[in-house]
Amino acid sequence: MDNNPHGTILRPSDIIRANNALVEEAVCFSYATGFLLISYRTPGANRNTSMQRVRLNVDRNTILLNSLGRTISLCNIRTGMRINAVFSARMTRSNPPQATAFLITTLRQKREESMVSTGRIAFVDTRNSTVTTGNPNNINDQVRYVVTDTTTILD
Repeated sequence: MDNNPHGTILRPSDIIRANNALVEEAVCFSYATGFLLISYRTPGANRNTSMQRVRLNVDRNTILLNSLGRTISLCNIRTGMRINAVFSARMTRSNPPQATAFLITTLRQKREESMVSTGRIAFVDTRNSTVTTGNPNNINDQVRYVVTDTTTILD
């Protein structure tokens, strides 16, 4: 079994499936539109592998799920996260190539890989169990976090 932590790719037909891909950049235009720049391993000749990058364009037809199978917003996906992605094999010839994403599933992070964030709290919504950080006067400079029973908050 290959223990390389970087994602792999499968090509069953007109779609590509990247497993355990790394999100290098995440841009959210709205809750359902934007793009992800991901990197993953592809098999090569003589059992070699190479790293590939692709920009996944996300639209309202893209299915976005968390590791529990629940629908999420594109804005919940952050740089450094690991995902499984199913996307079109028809790509642009740009660098990096671009493709339409059909399905993106975030992977559960190991405890030691959990994300740490520091920021100014702009708003606390106890009804929806969310905390918004960033500039309270600029929605484009804010991040909303969902607080669960397993969330650790430190001062």
